[in-house]
Amino acid sequence: MRLKTTLGLTSLFALACLLGIYLSSPSDSTPKIATPETRATPQKAASAEVRFVKIATLPKAEPVAASSASSDVLERFDNWTKNYLQAGKTEKADLIAKGQKLAEERRPVFKALIIEDPREAIQKAVPMVVRQKLPAEVVALLEQRMNHIGAIRVMQGVPLDLNDPPEPTYREVELEKVGTYRAYVYGERANKLTWTAGASVNGVAMDSEFAISDDPTRRLEVGERLPEGKTVIASCPVSGKSVVDPKDVPAVVPESLPAVETPTEIITFCDGSHIAVQNQ
Repeated sequence: MRLKTTLGLTSLFALACLLGIYLSSPSDSTPKIATPETRATPQKAASAEVRFVKIATLPKAEPVAASSASSDVLERFDNWTKNYLQAGKTEKADLIAKGQKLAEERRPVFKALIIEDPREAIQKAVPMVVRQKLPAEVVALLEQRMNHIGAIRVMQGVPLDLNDPPEPTYREVELEKVGTYRAYVYGERANKLTWTAGASVNGVAMDSEFAISDDPTRRLEVGERLPEGKTVIASCPVSGKSVVDPKDVPAVVPESLPAVETPTEIITFCDGSHIAVQNQ
């Protein structure tokens, strides 16, 4: 009996020692983050990240610093367009190769401008009245003019470590029958953090980068040929007044005709100030 008691006490003492060693030793499986609500384990982080970016199909674009050299590239192309439009037929043929070279040099600069300042990118896009007179070989290298209906999706990233800087908010726009672009916005669109379905978006795009105007419509330029295949609304939607004869719609926008382009139609106005009212 005494021997059994001694063996029992010895076993209990050994078990207690082993338990103490186990509890005092560090464990790789111990979470290093305070709570699952604020931090995630690596496995959960992957799932959490997917929640934000799984529907994104485009890689994040890296901004390129603007410089005076970049401005020179844009200005050189603008000067070429002026020379081309003023040149005679024979001279124009000789200028095409130079125009292609300048347009190629302009592409990365303009793409960077879309990313950094979408408002300025839209302002510095080649005017439609100029674009419509340039050779196809040059136009193919310029920014795309966009006017479509699409869904704007807002992505807000969450850093895995709360001590890390916040992840930037970025946007994508999925255009019906066209594809998905990285979206760069300003004004009211920049303040909106909810997704927008069926949005009218217009602006300019280069590759997968799309600078979206804050206005849902694009005002047509004086001297611009009317976009093909779109219905012309002949009455002002604000005043209800008849603006043009539906049977005699001008092929080129006259100075006396305020008009805008939407994804599906051309709307005319009796007064240019009514465009802002319509865009609200």
